[in-house]
Amino acid sequence: MRNFVVSDLHGNGYVYDSIINFLENEKEYGCDDITLYINGDLIDRGINSGSMLVDVLMRINDLNSINIEYLAGNHELMMYHSHLATKDLDYDSYLSEYKSASSFNWICNNGGFITKDYLLKNYSKESISKLIEDVGYLNIYHKFDKAIDDLDIILVHACPVRGMTDNKKILLNENSPRVDVALWARKEDLIVNKIFNPSYLNIIGHTANKNKYGFSYDKNDNVLNIDGASSLFGYIETSYVQSLNKYILFDEYELDIKNKLESISHIPLIEIDSINNRINILVFNHLNQIIYGKYLQEGIIYDMESNLLNSYRKNLKENVKVKKRKV
Repeated sequence: MRNFVVSDLHGNGYVYDSIINFLENEKEYGCDDITLYINGDLIDRGINSGSMLVDVLMRINDLNSINIEYLAGNHELMMYHSHLATKDLDYDSYLSEYKSASSFNWICNNGGFITKDYLLKNYSKESISKLIEDVGYLNIYHKFDKAIDDLDIILVHACPVRGMTDNKKILLNENSPRVDVALWARKEDLIVNKIFNPSYLNIIGHTANKNKYGFSYDKNDNVLNIDGASSLFGYIETSYVQSLNKYILFDEYELDIKNKLESISHIPLIEIDSINNRINILVFNHLNQIIYGKYLQEGIIYDMESNLLNSYRKNLKENVKVKKRKV
């Protein structure tokens, strides 16, 4: 059994297609039992948000595909709240940013218009309602037992909360404060700074990493953040803003669109390698390439062995879908 995790794709179809292609090839070449955990924020901001959402939900029920476990993020939560606020309205008013505060927040403030427009263009209100209701039943975390360095691994979009160590599902539609905390909270948001349990390996996303590898590791709190900043790629891709200075994230990254487009599309796919007792980290770009290989073991990040990295790269074949994407 092989378990992989990716987070915060935000409609980045280039990397999504590359990862699915890679894992399907891994399966074809002798590993039937492969599971991809999507750690929230699959949608919004990137132009492929809607089609990726539909594709993932179809693959979950496709026995011929790789196994997919889709966990919720704060963007799935916003979409669900927008649905709840407008589900009783007619088709023209359904998911309308003018009909509720939650819809306005999702669609206008957080790039949800990309997902909404795709769904309304291609599906009936009944089909969309069913799809979003299904999203409401997504779990918000997953716990792997005794996987790496004798540590349990907690996989959650933003922040572990009480109850996650019990192996009981906590669903997005629970409508409780702990769901909001798990999908939204950052350290600076909380009065108590120590929000992670260092006796677990906490794998999260939600906060974009400011480096070319797309991930960061905090040894003190034992937190591996794998948000590779696809949200920024989506901002540029959709021309969502007219001025770069309007958004703090752009200022933080000091973006030059012409020269640094590729550097904000570095998305880590991690493999929980319990056989070798480590976390393998493959860094994908939007050109269907694995550009870096790292691994985490005993609290230290190492460069991946060249022979192992090359063996991974051999299974990332040319991908026609990626070529057809528009930048």
